[in-house]
Amino acid sequence: MTRTKALTALVAISLGLGLAACAAVIGADEPVLAPLTVGEGGTDAGALGDGFVPQKLEPDAATCPPGTKLCAGGCVDVNDPTYGCDPVKCEAPCSIKHGEAKCKDGRCAILKCDVAAGFADCNSLALDGCETSLLDPATCTRCDKQCDLTQVCDLKNGGCSATCGPGLTQCDRSCVDVAVSPLHCGKCGNPCPDVANGVGVCTASTCGIKCNAGYAECTKGQCTPLKVFYRDADGDGFGTTAVTEQKCTPSPGFVAVAGDCNDANRDVFPGQTRYFDRPYDGAEDLSFDYNCDKQETADKPYKAFTACGATCKEYGLLPQPTRKGAGVDVYCGSRTLRACGPTQIEVPVASVRPLAPPAMSECTSSDTETPVLNCR
Repeated sequence: MTRTKALTALVAISLGLGLAACAAVIGADEPVLAPLTVGEGGTDAGALGDGFVPQKLEPDAATCPPGTKLCAGGCVDVNDPTYGCDPVKCEAPCSIKHGEAKCKDGRCAILKCDVAAGFADCNSLALDGCETSLLDPATCTRCDKQCDLTQVCDLKNGGCSATCGPGLTQCDRSCVDVAVSPLHCGKCGNPCPDVANGVGVCTASTCGIKCNAGYAECTKGQCTPLKVFYRDADGDGFGTTAVTEQKCTPSPGFVAVAGDCNDANRDVFPGQTRYFDRPYDGAEDLSFDYNCDKQETADKPYKAFTACGATCKEYGLLPQPTRKGAGVDVYCGSRTLRACGPTQIEVPVASVRPLAPPAMSECTSSDTETPVLNCR
C-alpha cells in the first residue's frame, strides 16, 4: 500500500470515529448547549418544503386589532352587544326588554323598540328597555299622543278612534287581538309575564316567552345566554374559532373548547404531550407546534453547529432550511450532525532521500446522520 493510500485510510478512520463519538452526545444524559436563538438555516439537510408561511394561530388579546376584544376565541367588535358592552371584558349579551340592543360609550343602550308589538321607550332609560305600551290611550301610537276620554287606542288602524277595528277586542280602552296580545292573551286582563332577558309572548291565545338576542330558552321558562361552540373537524376534542355556532348544546362536530391551531390533524391540539419527527402540513404552513403554544420545543437539549475552531473538535446539528417565523426552531426535524476533525496532509517525498513523516496541518468537517430531533 502506498503512503498516500495509507494516510487517506487513517484520515477516514479518525474522522469517522470522531463523528460517531459526537453523534453519541446528542441526547446524552449530560446537558449540552442549546442555542439561545434560532436563525434561518443551512442547505445541507433535507428540505421540508418550498417555503414557510407562519401558521394561522388562534388569536389572543395582544393580536386583536384596535376596536376589538377577545371573546369566544376570536376578535369581536367592542360594540357587538352579543358579548356585552365593556370595551375589554367579555360579558353576558346586552339585553333590551321589548327591543333590540346596541353598545354606546361602553354601556348597553336601546337600538330600537318593537313598535309593531306596541312598545316604545318613553323615558330614555335602557335599564327598563322599551317600557311603554303604544296600545295605551295615554300613549297611543307614540309617547306624546293621548286619546280623548271618549276614544279607544287602535294601534293597528291608525291610533285614537271611536271604536275598535274588525277582529280586535276592546280591553279597557285598548284595541287588541287576544290571539297574539301579550297584555291580553286569550282574553282581556291575562298578561303573559316577562322573564329575565326575555319577554312574554302570546301565540294562538297561549302564553310563552321570547328570549332576547344572545339568549335562548335552554331550560323551560328561562332565558339563558347561548353558549359558543367550535367546529372540531379532526375529532381531537378542540375546535377552531374559524367556524362557530351559538346554541344551547353543540351540534355534531362542534365542541366547547377552542384553540386548535390545525383542525385537519388530530395530533395537533393544545396540551399535546407527544413529540414528533416531522412537521404537520396545513393549508399554508409547515410546523412542529403540535401543542399550539406558538413555540416549537425540542424533546431534548442539543448543540447547534457553528464552525470549526482552534481545537478542531466542534460538532453540532445542522438546521433545516426554508422554515422561519416567530416560535420556529429550525433544528426541529434535523438528522444531520456536522463534526470537525484533523486531516493529515502528505508531504512530498524526495526522489533520493525521504523527508520527515507527514504532518497534520488542516481541520475539516464532515456530516453524518444522527437520530432525528423530535419537537412539539
